[in-house]
Amino acid sequence: DIEVIQTPKHVLEGRDPQLEKSVEEALRLLKIEEFQIKPEPAAPVRWKRPEGYQNSNN
Repeated sequence: DIEVIQTPKHVLEGRDPQLEKSVEEALRLLKIEEFQIKPEPAAPVRWKRPEGYQNSNN
C-alpha cells in the first residue's frame, strides 16, 4: 500500500492524487521489471445452425 494525502484543494482542482500516484508507480515498475506480452488466444469457434434446424428437446 502507498499512502497518498488527498486534500480538498486537489479534489476541487479536479485532480485525483491516488490515481496520479498509482500511474506514477505503474510506470516506475514498468521501467525496472521485465514483462512479456502474451500472444493473443485463438478466436473461439463460432458456427450457425443450418436453416430449418429444430431442437429435439422441445
